[in-house]
Amino acid sequence: MQKIWVVALMLALAAGTGNARSVIRMGYAPEGHIPIISEAPDNSGLYQDVFLAAAEKIGYGLEITRMPKRRILNLVESGELDFYPGFSYTAARAQWAFYFKNGLVESNAAVTLAAEPEITDREEINARGYVVLVPLGGEYGKEFTLYYEFPRLSVEKAMEMLQTTPKRGDVFVYRKSSLAYYLKRNPAEAPLFRIHSRPWSHESMYLGFSKNSPLAEFEVNLDFDPSLPESETNQPERLLPSCVAAQFMTAIDEMGNNGEIDALYIRYYGKTRDGTDLD
Repeated sequence: MQKIWVVALMLALAAGTGNARSVIRMGYAPEGHIPIISEAPDNSGLYQDVFLAAAEKIGYGLEITRMPKRRILNLVESGELDFYPGFSYTAARAQWAFYFKNGLVESNAAVTLAAEPEITDREEINARGYVVLVPLGGEYGKEFTLYYEFPRLSVEKAMEMLQTTPKRGDVFVYRKSSLAYYLKRNPAEAPLFRIHSRPWSHESMYLGFSKNSPLAEFEVNLDFDPSLPESETNQPERLLPSCVAAQFMTAIDEMGNNGEIDALYIRYYGKTRDGTDLD
């Protein structure tokens, strides 16, 4: 039977919310993406630190469930889980997920063996006929012509696969901070690889909060522009300020503005969220 890991990090009474439960429920796949989240059943990492602190600020705890990603997304869609922490926007997902910034700033990067020439544009990956290693069910790398999906593809596993003979792939595209953190923790391997970050810019990360969650209530978004495509920043509805999801969003924003999230970045990376500092 597939193992399910659930860790209740804190239980606190929800003050003045009218909701029966006192935790905000996050779901994530079992794979670890250090330092953002460790491999299940260990939930330690940047996600836990940010979202637990934000939940505590509004009188809630945080509960993290780890299952295969497709099962997690089904539970978020149904509202049994409240949110997925790092969520790429698609029109299909927007039918059941409301997007807001999760407080983190991220950029993708490609990693290859050190002997490969520098990649300055994403189209060069297609032009050179590179095969991109892609986590099964993930979003990274599928925009390229040639890609190979693998289940539970961690950074460590991808680095190993880039070195196998015969080669299983030429490129692994993932979060730049996770790639850099891995090489920082494994300095003997650093000379073997090259990180290519020029084709990507730093962007705010978004979470997807279930529209079916009992913690989310909505109203018409008067700032919605129907002449523009719907996106993370142009959604036809918005959270009611009084609901738990809106309070959670505000707490995350405040942590970003008052330096709390930068302090966590310094703890994990030695630098702040500023894009130039992460280079």
